[in-house]
Amino acid sequence: MKRPAYNSKRGAASVLMIMLLVLLVFFGILSLVTAATDLRLSDRRARANQAYYLADSQAARLLARIGEVCRQDDYLQAGPDRQSELLAALLAEEPHVRTYDIASADGRLQVKAVTGLDGRDEQGMELELDIFAAAGRPQSVRIEVGRWSWWKKPFDYQAEPGGVWEG
Repeated sequence: MKRPAYNSKRGAASVLMIMLLVLLVFFGILSLVTAATDLRLSDRRARANQAYYLADSQAARLLARIGEVCRQDDYLQAGPDRQSELLAALLAEEPHVRTYDIASADGRLQVKAVTGLDGRDEQGMELELDIFAAAGRPQSVRIEVGRWSWWKKPFDYQAEPGGVWEG
């Protein structure tokens, strides 16, 4: 005796539609999660770029202020010790200068300064300048930049949350 064959395909279209709908929902959620992650990453990059250009503009402003002081008559008429004092007074009153060092050698002043972002000590610029000036001639003032570099506080893997997984 022969059994009847069940070749009914009534539910195949419904199952296919349900699977297609599940896949569309899955890829839609995956797309939203990826877009949210990209947004967080781009926001972090934008903050880092903003901090860099802020520190760079503060260092450029500091360089301009040093140039102004070096072109003043009392600076040009002074000896190396007095010139160092004038520059030290300028650097001491600048709010974003963290540390500085001024040395006199071979008829020039060497200025090393480390700037921070207005009191935050996590990142900034490091400057090394050589200042040449002939007595009484403002147009003879020449400032050479030996170093203009970005610094950032290193990430402490032990103290900061996140970072490297243990395991």
